[in-house]
Amino acid sequence: MPLLDVSDVLLDPMFCEQLNITRRTQTVGSDGRAVITETILEPYGVVTAGSVEPLVRDEDYEHAKNNITVHAYGFRLLDPTEGYQPDIVNFQGKQYVVRKSYNWSQYGVGFTAADCEMLSLVNAQ
Repeated sequence: MPLLDVSDVLLDPMFCEQLNITRRTQTVGSDGRAVITETILEPYGVVTAGSVEPLVRDEDYEHAKNNITVHAYGFRLLDPTEGYQPDIVNFQGKQYVVRKSYNWSQYGVGFTAADCEMLSLVNAQ
């Protein structure tokens, strides 16, 4: 097990910031259709650049995915999970959906990371 504990860095106010997360709970209504209930959560975390994706060139358009990675302590972002839609991270005026969430507790109890992808194909400035 690694000896590095990153929880001090993740909680340092010079490094972390308050996040705005939309958590979406999904249930089945009496009519058999999905009912989504949204809750806004504001944990603290660190946002870094995500993986670099290549430019996709189709016949009708070009686009490159804009990704971020969110590191948090004591809070886990949800990827597609039974009973939930993936969380949405609202960051710098853009919305990112959680693709995959990871438990990195070997680097500090409660340390998690999540790969997120921008919802819009248009990268508005």
